[in-house]
Amino acid sequence: MLRRPPRSTLFPYTTLFRSYIAPDFGVAMYNDSNWITYSRNDNLIPSTVKSIAIDDNNTVWIGTKLKGVIRFDGNTWEYFTKDTSNLLSDTIYDIAVDDDNIIWICTQGGLMTFNGLTWTSYQKECKNVYIDNMNNKWIGDWSDVE
Repeated sequence: MLRRPPRSTLFPYTTLFRSYIAPDFGVAMYNDSNWITYSRNDNLIPSTVKSIAIDDNNTVWIGTKLKGVIRFDGNTWEYFTKDTSNLLSDTIYDIAVDDDNIIWICTQGGLMTFNGLTWTSYQKECKNVYIDNMNNKWIGDWSDVE
């Protein structure tokens, strides 16, 4: 499973059965025979997609430019914003999933994690998050990587 793509205009994400890309208009999923697109016009993706991560349950986590985090399980869309959750900011820079299925989120307000029930915030600037094959977390801020 690819957890974090190279930066480009088109982000590819692949799971066992589906591939996801994030073109400018929203999110597109290819399931080996058809493309399904979810766009701002459908009111499903209400903002520019900044990052996508896929957890061990094949749930898709979408970070947006101004509308927080969207969770999509293949059927249901769930939206997390500052107003509806403990997100520090609705501007999401990056999302990654670790080997324990913890969601790591870089927001404009700082680094956060979400375990499916509890949000935890850290006093740390965060622009990028990468989880390597040994489950080490690499956090990039505006000046360096730790």
